[in-house]
Amino acid sequence: MRFAYYGPHCGQIDGDFFGCMTYGFPDTDVFSDEIRYYPDMEGECLYGSYSACLGLARSVGGRAKAAVVFTNNKGGENGFLRDLSKILSCPVAGGGAAAGDDPSVFSLPVNDAQAGILLITEPDVSIKAEFENIHRHIIGECKLGFTDPRILDTVNGEDASDFLRKVKGEYGFSENDFEHITFSTLEGINAHLNKSDGVNIRSGRDLQPKMILRYAEADEVQERIELFYSEKDAILFGCAGLRGIMEHSFDAAGFGGFLFGEICTVNGHADFGNLMLSRLRIERI
Repeated sequence: MRFAYYGPHCGQIDGDFFGCMTYGFPDTDVFSDEIRYYPDMEGECLYGSYSACLGLARSVGGRAKAAVVFTNNKGGENGFLRDLSKILSCPVAGGGAAAGDDPSVFSLPVNDAQAGILLITEPDVSIKAEFENIHRHIIGECKLGFTDPRILDTVNGEDASDFLRKVKGEYGFSENDFEHITFSTLEGINAHLNKSDGVNIRSGRDLQPKMILRYAEADEVQERIELFYSEKDAILFGCAGLRGIMEHSFDAAGFGGFLFGEICTVNGHADFGNLMLSRLRIERI
């Protein structure tokens, strides 16, 4: 089975592969018109609705050394991964497929699928899931208020916009900077906030009642990303939001792209987040 990342205008793609659209490669511009393949591995490829993928995983997941999971930006990722973690007992990584400006261009090869799963069954490998949160500076734990898990209403009882404006000013970030400063779960998986409609503060992952406010210094971003992508024998999944605050492109030793959400294995289960770095490190045995 071939694993692939591809740009939105890379032309005709041979369908005998597992992959998704990437928001560029580490060494290219955003939305590079390329397709890149990882060396062939034994594995089984599943696409479909969340419920269909869960059913198929129950049937064949016991043979997996690891799983790559892509979602197609249809929501519900956190709940899907909670259910999937109850089925799979292997490392999991992946993310939300990137998307182009043209809605007719696919993100996953199966355009109407909610998710795709590659169950890696390669016999002579050992695979470990790893992730990194480059937002290492902790401001503190906060109580979040919301009725919709993807819309932030209050922080510590204060209007969320007012709270974030004040904190960002205190730490030297602009009001519209949602990449250097953000909330994470207590397990360290970030949310990517935005105010795309000009009114509500939306989150790229489900919010939790208690989350940790943290930030990354601007001069630390490039170094941390390059270091994570320097693992040669790895499939890597980084955030398009992090790519947007990189200083420049770079040559990566590992095989990686940039996505609209990242899946991390944390404390034995898979979780969906944003502004994260995730990878499957593959060792030949």
